[in-house]
Amino acid sequence: MLLKRVVQLDDNGVEDVIEAIYDSSNLLKTTYLPKQQILYIYFKKGVVYSYYNVDKAVYTEFETAESQGTYHNKNFKNNNKYPYSKEFKMLNFEIQNINEEIEEALKNKLSQSNNG
Repeated sequence: MLLKRVVQLDDNGVEDVIEAIYDSSNLLKTTYLPKQQILYIYFKKGVVYSYYNVDKAVYTEFETAESQGTYHNKNFKNNNKYPYSKEFKMLNFEIQNINEEIEEALKNKLSQSNNG
């Protein structure tokens, strides 16, 4: 489930980078580059993969899916339409920082639902 989304615009006001964090059993966050059609997925075990040829419509489906892990497994994993590369393994403190950001977003979401 999507918890937080941050969009960075280029000098012309066009989406340049979209970062999102999720409440997911399998992944932590994503970074999407719409112009390059590259999706980086940061998994809970700390491994980061890049997926290519991911157009904006597919990214939006992924981002708004009930389960990003299920969407990933059904649509990206072992699919030649979206070639992928293992990019790097995050350090433990990087994983912890993202987990703290997720915890904060969950608290904010809970607080909003209790107040609304």
